[in-house]
Amino acid sequence: RVGGLTKARRARDMCVTAGIPMTIQDVGGSGIVQGAIFGLAQSVPKELRHSVYNPLNRIFTDGFTDAPIRMQGGGAVVEASDRPGLGQEPLPGSLGDPIAVYGGRD
Repeated sequence: RVGGLTKARRARDMCVTAGIPMTIQDVGGSGIVQGAIFGLAQSVPKELRHSVYNPLNRIFTDGFTDAPIRMQGGGAVVEASDRPGLGQEPLPGSLGDPIAVYGGRD
């Protein structure tokens, strides 16, 4: 736990520079978390990818379509989506009503 993706990216950069294998994970979550974890993991050379946590192995339902990731061999092969952002779309109603809407919408 390093405090978010920016700090995790810094830790990744230090480990890659030093040749230290790493585990990429988060405390758990949904497809949003999965997309972030695997996007970061894909940027780590395979030989330095000790393991990658897949939070969707622990939950039964998710509010997103198009899981962006494929894993084989305990996370050794990671492939993030080529779609924009985290590569997913929320299912209608899965996030609840917006708390605010800002310009540009009719």
